[in-house]
Amino acid sequence: MLLCNFSKSAIQPQEVSAMLQRVAVSMPLKSRKVALYTDGKLARLQVKRIASVRDDMAVFDDRETALAWMLEQGRSTRRNRRPPSS
Repeated sequence: MLLCNFSKSAIQPQEVSAMLQRVAVSMPLKSRKVALYTDGKLARLQVKRIASVRDDMAVFDDRETALAWMLEQGRSTRRNRRPPSS
């Protein structure tokens, strides 16, 4: 499992996003689940685009939700969701 915090990441040009997609596909680390999280709206869109190349990557708004998804057993791996509204 891999947990990645993109909360303080700068928005990157399309060329960099495309390169990150290629890295995500070809990275030698084959985690069962990769959870990415950020609370920024633009960063979230960019991270979702990067994560779209792998079925075991999911994007979340916060660390707690991402971690809970990673620790789930026997559920579908693909998620791009937000925590429930209060």
